[in-house]
Amino acid sequence: MKNVAVYLRSSINEDIDNLNYQSNLINSYMIDNLHNDGKVIHFIDNGVSGKGLDGKALNTLLAEIEKGNINKLIVLHKDRLTRREDILIELEKNLMNIMLR
Repeated sequence: MKNVAVYLRSSINEDIDNLNYQSNLINSYMIDNLHNDGKVIHFIDNGVSGKGLDGKALNTLLAEIEKGNINKLIVLHKDRLTRREDILIELEKNLMNIMLR
């Protein structure tokens, strides 16, 4: 069974409350919608811009997807993941994305 990834990111100008907000909404979503979909793994970048691929957790997540270890991705909004369209397009080809909002 593959894993479900949860990705949270706050940008440089945001604080930890933003990560808590994202986490609370995603947890509520998972309770209502995910049932035996696999192990949930959290990837969290704090204080990282979405313009590039600078987040350590984002790079770890992308590597796990590349290895085929992730089959679902949950993120509050696609701009929390990245603002790079090429990365988003590649993820949509390889995953069953679950985007909220």
